[in-house]
Amino acid sequence: MIVSIHQPNYLPYIGFFSKMKQSDVFVIMDIAQYVRRDFHNRNRIKTPNGPMWLTIPVKHNRSFKQRICDIKLPEDREWAKKHWVALQRNYAKTEFFEQYSPFFKELFENPPGTLSELNEKIILYLTEAFGIKTKVVRSSQFQVDENLKATDLLINIIKKAEGDTYLSGKGREGHDHYIEEDKFEKAGIKLKFQEFNHPVYRQKFQDFLPNMAAVDLLFNEGENSVNFI
Repeated sequence: MIVSIHQPNYLPYIGFFSKMKQSDVFVIMDIAQYVRRDFHNRNRIKTPNGPMWLTIPVKHNRSFKQRICDIKLPEDREWAKKHWVALQRNYAKTEFFEQYSPFFKELFENPPGTLSELNEKIILYLTEAFGIKTKVVRSSQFQVDENLKATDLLINIIKKAEGDTYLSGKGREGHDHYIEEDKFEKAGIKLKFQEFNHPVYRQKFQDFLPNMAAVDLLFNEGENSVNFI
């Protein structure tokens, strides 16, 4: 059984879902440490003026480490209003915006309490919209030893998920640079690396821009999106 693991990024890009599609079990690593200026709370969409960052202004205590699942969303929902308006403004004329936008409208009008919950809702919705059948679970569902580091923690999670193969990512949103291959071999777990070549699909505005949030693909290609993942 192939297991892949990834942190719950905000509005993930296509490579995130490509990794998921190639797996039998996809583990949302919500117990991972929150990192500033990563993709945990931000991503990009396409506009007439090029890529635009959508960033959630989360409060992060820099004096100690916080897990992604412990990061609270701002009580002020102005950010959510801005993100919804940005999606409307830049995707309203795409072929499939009307079909898929109600989910995002409702989510941004009534966001959950934590960043991890928000990201998971988006991930699960896009997984279904893309027709991906992979089983998705959270790392926090398992009784894992969070004191373990890097490869040891991954192996612990893979075993909890009953996997015998680990699919390691090499995408735009980071890669498992800390992989210790010898430890996987000793644990009896096969190691595979994701092969992802970014596809070209229909987009609005000017030339094609890769590495946008996956909603860019969904709003432009609809049910056909799965053929690009």
